[in-house]
Amino acid sequence: MEKIGELPEIEKFEECWSSIWEKTENTPKKPWMMKIEEEIRVRVTEPEKMHLVLDELKKIIKKRKNWSAPDIGGIQNFWWKKINSAWEPMLNAMKEWLIDPAKLSEWLLLGRTVLIPKTNRLDKVEEFRPITCLNTVYKIFTGLIGKFLKRHVVGNHLWDENQFGTRDKVLGTVDLLLVDQCIMEEVKSHCRDLSIAYYDYKKAYDFVHHDWINMVFEWMRLDFAVRKVISRMMDGWKTRLDVIENGKSRKSRWIRFNRGFLQGDSFSPVGFCVCEIPILMLIDVLKGYRMA
Repeated sequence: MEKIGELPEIEKFEECWSSIWEKTENTPKKPWMMKIEEEIRVRVTEPEKMHLVLDELKKIIKKRKNWSAPDIGGIQNFWWKKINSAWEPMLNAMKEWLIDPAKLSEWLLLGRTVLIPKTNRLDKVEEFRPITCLNTVYKIFTGLIGKFLKRHVVGNHLWDENQFGTRDKVLGTVDLLLVDQCIMEEVKSHCRDLSIAYYDYKKAYDFVHHDWINMVFEWMRLDFAVRKVISRMMDGWKTRLDVIENGKSRKSRWIRFNRGFLQGDSFSPVGFCVCEIPILMLIDVLKGYRMA
């Protein structure tokens, strides 16, 4: 497909994405929050401590793709799989990060965001998709945190099963299309009334307030050590945009994440879904469609 237009200057991309990520916003207090907080706290009967063990670390490392694009450090997953003598020292370092999040080095929290054209229009900055490459050790660590977070939420009956995006062994889009098809066929065959409502969360991962993330995790009585290390990570999240033109790379300044998730790992989708739970609890008050 023929390309249209000339690639904008890197400053244009920087202006676009920094206006999203670097904007600081606080969550306004609303009356419904107190009721949802109380309901969540009542449900959490078994708050647990996060314990890092070698077996879980091995599973996370072995599960990762060998040659995923690395961050600025350039070390790919393949090497961590092969150098198993590094697993125990890595685990010990992660245990120290949980005890004292200040020991989590700044460079581990840096990303490299490559901008990929979504269409053949090269002259529009909004027509580029950001793909963020993160430090491999950081992704292993946040993979352990994401697994613990989901186990905590599921174990306390807070996880919303309608969140197909992070469910294991499920083709989310296919499943939802089949459910929609069944509903439509039943509505037609039984002449039933049907109303549809939805909310569209534009650039969802990029607009979540950091104080909201901390607030929801505190409501859910997530292990204090885990909350501290997540807060430390959010304070340090930064990325640099990378645009490739004719084989040459153009890089932006470092952009700080004052809101939103630093994407590119397995923690961000779980973290986002957990932050949506209070909203979904409000929606669940309304009766949805019932089959048959």
